[in-house]
Formats: sequence, C-alpha cells, structure tokens
Amino acid sequence: MIQKKERHVELFQICSNERDALKLAGLSFFVALLLLMIACVCGGIFPFGKTAMLREDAIYQYVGFFGWFSRVLKGEANLFYSFSKGLGGSTIGLYAYYLASPLNLMMGFFKPEDAPKVMTIIIIVKLCLMASSMAWFIKRRFNACGYSCILAGVSYGLAACNFVSGSNLMWLDGAVMLPIVCMAIHSALLHEKPYVLSLLIAYAVIVNWYAGYQICLFSFLWTLYECSQMSTGKKGFFKSTLMISLYLIIGLMISGLLFVPTVLDLLSTGSAPSTSSNGGFITVSNLYALLAKWNMANMSIHPDSSGMAGGLYINSLLVAGCLALPFVFKNNRKEIGILACLIGFLLLCELFQPLSLLWTGFSRADSYNPRFHYLIVFLLGIIFSISFDSKQDRTLAASYYYFPFLLLSLAGLFKLGYISNKKIVLFQVLALVISTAFIWTMQRGRLGIKDTKLAKIPSLFIFLLVCVELVCPIVLCFTVDSTTPKLNVETYSSYIRSIARLVEDSKATMENTRLEHCGITYLGSANRTFPTGESMALGINGADHYSSAGRQSQKDLLGSLGYCGSAGTRGIVYYNSSLPVSDLCLGVGGLIVSDDAQYVYSSTIISSNSSPYGKLSLVGLSGSRSIAYLMNSDPSQISYTTCPFENQEKLANSIFGVDSLYHSLHPVEDSYKYGTGRELSYQVKNDGPLYVFVKSEAACDVYVNGKLVQNVNDWEFSSNIVSLGDFHSGETVRVLLKGGNVDSYMNGSVDCRQLDESSFSSLIECSSENAVMIDTFDDGQIKAHVSVDKSQYCFFSVPFEKGWSASINGAPVNIKEFYGMMALPLSSGDNEIVLTYKPVGIIPGIVTSVLGLVVLGLVIIYVKKH
Repeated sequence: MIQKKERHVELFQICSNERDALKLAGLSFFVALLLLMIACVCGGIFPFGKTAMLREDAIYQYVGFFGWFSRVLKGEANLFYSFSKGLGGSTIGLYAYYLASPLNLMMGFFKPEDAPKVMTIIIIVKLCLMASSMAWFIKRRFNACGYSCILAGVSYGLAACNFVSGSNLMWLDGAVMLPIVCMAIHSALLHEKPYVLSLLIAYAVIVNWYAGYQICLFSFLWTLYECSQMSTGKKGFFKSTLMISLYLIIGLMISGLLFVPTVLDLLSTGSAPSTSSNGGFITVSNLYALLAKWNMANMSIHPDSSGMAGGLYINSLLVAGCLALPFVFKNNRKEIGILACLIGFLLLCELFQPLSLLWTGFSRADSYNPRFHYLIVFLLGIIFSISFDSKQDRTLAASYYYFPFLLLSLAGLFKLGYISNKKIVLFQVLALVISTAFIWTMQRGRLGIKDTKLAKIPSLFIFLLVCVELVCPIVLCFTVDSTTPKLNVETYSSYIRSIARLVEDSKATMENTRLEHCGITYLGSANRTFPTGESMALGINGADHYSSAGRQSQKDLLGSLGYCGSAGTRGIVYYNSSLPVSDLCLGVGGLIVSDDAQYVYSSTIISSNSSPYGKLSLVGLSGSRSIAYLMNSDPSQISYTTCPFENQEKLANSIFGVDSLYHSLHPVEDSYKYGTGRELSYQVKNDGPLYVFVKSEAACDVYVNGKLVQNVNDWEFSSNIVSLGDFHSGETVRVLLKGGNVDSYMNGSVDCRQLDESSFSSLIECSSENAVMIDTFDDGQIKAHVSVDKSQYCFFSVPFEKGWSASINGAPVNIKEFYGMMALPLSSGDNEIVLTYKPVGIIPGIVTSVLGLVVLGLVIIYVKKH
C-alpha cells in the first residue's frame, strides 16, 4: 500500500511542471503557425493567396452553413429552424454537428460571402491548438524534454489526416480536446480535481458530439494504460474504470442542454446509413494500404474500393520514433507494450470493418475513412516522445541492429507498392532515413557525448525536416491535386453578392413562395463546381439542400417526385431541372438560372446579373403560387411508384383534382453507336415541352439535338429528370446518352413524357383558386388567413415535425401528416392560421444539464468527505 502511494506521489510530481508545459504549448502553437504560414505562402492559400483551405464537403456544404450561422448571430435567421433547409426543417442537429465550436462565433463579425476566409482561419487556429494541447500534455504527463514535446505536438497537429478532417473542420475540436481529456483522466485517477474530467467531457460533447463520442470511447482505453502504469491490479482497474465511467456519464448529463435535443432531432431524421458489417476482413492489401500511405503519397480523403484503409497520413518523424523502439523496449516493456496494443487495436478497427463501426456510432461511414486516425497519431506521438527521451544505454550491437531494421522496413514498403509514384516514395524514404538518423544521433548526444555541437546539430536538421515534411503535403493537397475541387475565396464572395442581388429582386414579386436554383449546381461537361449550401447562407426558401440531417418522409417525397436520383437515401437535393407540376404543388414561384441552364417552361425573366460563373437570371414561373392550398379532398396517404411523372400527377390530383398531366412518348429509334453513345429518337405528337427521366447505373451526359443539357447519375445528388425544351407537333427530337460506362446506360430505362399544356393550364387555374393568403413565412413561424364555405383541409408544403403546433382563430388544432407534409382542418368561415415551431427536447435538455451539475456537486462533496 505504501509502495502504491509512493508511486502515485512520484507520478504527480512528474506532472507538476505546469509552467514549463504552458511555455512549450505556446511555442508549439507558434511553430505550427509558422509552418502553416509557409505552406499558405507556397501554395497560394488564403490569407496569402486566393485558395481556401477547404476540400470536398467543406466547399459543398459548410460554407453555406457558416453563412447561415452568420445570419443567425446577426439576428437575421432562427437557430432552431430554417426554411432554407430543403422544404424546411429543424436546425438544432445541424448546429450541434457543424457549428457549435466557440471559434465559429467569429462568423458574427463577417458576412456570409466571407465564410471560406473565416473557415480557413479557423482551421489554421485549430491545427495550431492541436499542436499546443499535445505539447502541453507530453510535458505534463511524461515530463519529456522540450524538443520532443514540440516535435510530437507539431507532428500531431499537422498530421495530414487533420487536413483530411479539415474538410470536416468540426471534428478538429475533438482532436484538440483529446490530450487535455487524457491528462484529466490521469489526474482523476490520482484523485486530483476529478470533477474537471466531467466538465471537459461536457465541453467536448457540446462542441461536437461526434468527436465527443470518440473521446468518451477512447477514455476507457486510456484508463487501461494509466492503470497499467500505476500498477493498480485487477480490482483497482475495475474501481478506476467505474470512477471514470461515472465522471463521463456526469459530463454527458451536463452537455444535455444541447445533446438531448440533438439526439431527439437526429433520431427522427433517418439520415444515417444503415449499419453495415459487409466485407472488412483483414488482407495484405488492406494492411499495406493503411501503413504505406504514412505521409504524402496519397492525399485522398476517401477509402479504396473496398471501403477501407484510407492511410495513416503521418510524417516520417513519428514513424522513426516507432522504429526507435528497439532501444527503449527493454526498460519500458510494460508501457510500450500497452501503447502498442492500443495502436494495434485501432489499426484492427480500420482493417476489420465491423469493428470500425464502434467509432462511428454503429452506422456505416461513406467517406472520410477512418474518422479516428487522430487517435492513432496521438498514440504515435506518445511513443515518439518516449523513444526520444529514453536514457537507456546503447551498445554498438544495438546501433548495427537499428539501421538494418530501418532499411528492411523501407524495402518492404517499397516492394509492396508505390512503383508508380517513385519520386514521392524516394522523398518519404529519404525523410524517414534522415529522421531516424538524427533521432539516433541526438539520443547518443544526450548519453554523454562530449562534443555538444554534435548534440545540437540534429535539432536544427529535425526542425528543417519537419518544415519540409509538413509543409509539402499541405501545398500538394491544395495546389497539385487536380482531382479535388478548390474554392477561390474572391470568386465565391463575388458569386454570393451576385446571387444576393437577385434574391432581393425576388422579394418584390414572389414573396411568401419558394425560390430555387436551376442549372447552377452542375453544368454538364464544363464540370463547374458550385457551392450548394448558399441557399442557407442567403436565406433562400427552396427545396434544394445538401445535408444528411433531414426528415425521412421529406426525402421520400422529394425522391419520389424526381428532385433527386434516389428516393429516401439522404436529405440531399441538387435542383437541376424545373419540375413544373411538383414546383407548383410545393409553392416554387421562381428560379435563379444560369446562362447555360436548361429550358424552363412557362416562365418570365424578371432580372439578370453577371457572376463569375456567367450570367444569372431571376425567372418567375406562371400561375398564382403559394406554400399552402385548400385541398380538393381529405388528405390520405399516397402510394408512390418508381415513376416520378406518375407521382407528380398523384400529388396534383390529391390537392387540386387534376390528373393526366403527362403523355408518354415511345422512341421510334433506339440505337447505340460505338464511340458516340446511345441515341433515342422521338416523334412529337402535340405542341409543348418534353421531359425525360433517365434511370442509369452510371453517370452520363444527356444531349438534345446535339446540345448538352444535363448530366444524370444513379446517386441521390441530382435529379434524373431532364427538361428537353419546347417542341411542335411532328418534330423529331434526338436524345443522346454519352458517358464512360456504356453497358450501364444501355440497360438503363429512359422514360420520355410530354406535358399536356391544357391540363397544366387547368392546374394553374385551380392553384390560383385554392391558394391560401400567407401573411408571414418566416423560419419557425407561418401566419395565414382564408375563408371557406365548408369544412375542408388546408395543405402546407412544410415537412411534418413534432415541434410544430397550430392554432386557428386562437384555438389549438391537431396537425395531420400528409405524406410527410402538413394539413390542417378548417371550419366554414374565416380562419386565422398560426403555425409555430419550438424545438423538441430543449426543456428536457436543460433539466438534464442542471441535474448533471447537481450530481457532480454531490460527488465532489462525497469524495472530499471520504
């Protein structure tokens, strides 16, 4: 017992060097900042260039979300609900996942068009904070020397996997918090301010619940390591695990203010892909793919075709630290063994896909795999510091063993692959050899070599090597990598300002209806990439949205109507084609189209504006449109088919009593020419617009009479309905499908329909008669008034959610769900309608947080008394 107590005191004394740790943390922050500034200068990255430090989803989604948050902080938008999120939806889950970090409050000082600039700055700050927290932890926990603290910290902060996560910058907060939480676990096991652990966990979950979940899970692994160092035994380990579990649970309770409503919101979305355990067995190729990409040979954020082994993306300094283990293993066998087992377990989680679900909340992750790489880099940094600071005497035999071991490892990596990337391989090999040699030389210098100059030289070389190794991947990622779209901060700002002027023009003519983008997201073979979250940044109320957090019923509805390729997979819609029937039913009153946009039927150009992506025009659609209509019959569930044209007719008939809106056209010729593609010819029977629904397993371009009009694919992102144009009776229309995988679109179905102009005119008349006057159409609140002669229902094209409550003439009424939308029963006479949204779970969340703080207080009192 006395020996155990002495051990605890010894460990605590090692961790008492707070002042030195803070100095090293600050120095690591500025070293990482210096390296990032060098990378920005070399790579033309903002603030020293025009390229934002954003990739993939950060471009497509997050700039729009950050722009929306800017409007929230300025009081121009509602934090809890937005009609710019698809047809409308709760935003508490979106905020908690993407925007809860305190650093995001910077957006309150900027405009939506400045989002890419602010996000780049936030990423840089977070990476530097990662380096800082890691260096602080290494010093506090292991009392390592300054060099190893800084090198481990900078290597952790600027590991390439963090630039992959930089495309999902919300996860970086968890990587910042990980070392701090691990230090709190160490202190809690020593009974020094254990309550801090609960507060840190609460903060980690609040700033990003996804990364917070991973930290909570990792806390048990770290408790195992700490208990092994304290030699607590099985009984002590069991008690320590229970204690840590208690503080973790209390931390989760304290975070309930945001966590509870977020969980309730996400559970109702149906957004996460189904749990998957397909494949995932360990193979040599999977193992190599994981280990070989330790640095910069492949900066892809996606896994390979097997869905696994995204690569470690670490610098050779950490690899060299691991290769130094033969020097330190003998005297640190237990410590190194536990750390190696933890790393091995994390590697196994990646190589064996069912086990990886443990870190993704038991839901399959489609991209950015694996999402827990920073945990591996964290452990490698610890091993590096232990290796670097080892005081073990070395013999000449050990020196002879070390370099052959290194060379054999490198030869094995080179032999397994990378033949096609020889220059990058040689750079990595050289960097690893130099790193290893300098670490070895410095260690010998610290073991009594009298020539102090020899001991100092390696530190300079190692620093320069880190500069080259950590700067190069950043530059390559954002300059050389042509496969990844990039975002020009000035172009984006100009684009947002251009489209904002059109949005302002729309308010005068189409207030209280929806406004959509058409033909902006994708412009065929021109392959122009446009941000898709700008609807939220600009407060545009429409159907298009890019986020996984959407009502499942809304996804089913939009997919069934043809707004996206696959019904019900995600809450993602790219508005590529105008859908006249569905647009009318859902209250879309206008479109913003590009100069290359496909044909829009029955429309009037209201205003135009130039943008970096060509001329943009505001188009008003015919008819009196509204987000609410009096229904032709009582609402009943509709059984949708796989044909979007038929589904549009069903919805229109249910609301307005008008059917037979489309006529089928059968091809008079359907042929394939090698090198040209599949061509279908149609003979037009009546005057009017034509539309074609292409269901193909492969992406292909659709040409009409030689002109490219749209790209279609089998994914959920874009509509597979293509607007072909307006044609006259007797004309021949040639539709060409051209793309890479010929067999797929040869076997795909092509459904061509002609809109019946007479029936559509009747639909326009009915909509004008049934349109309900909307007084207020704001986020989270709708006010309307209507007079009726008999009892009937009023349809609102707003997704049904539990948070909505309704009253008519001051009396509460029940909302009826009509295939994911809302319908209200009206009585004869005047009806003043008020719909109000309040987020579900706010009150229970507040109660949970207060209860958590109370429990924490009671635990602290109990611990102090005993």
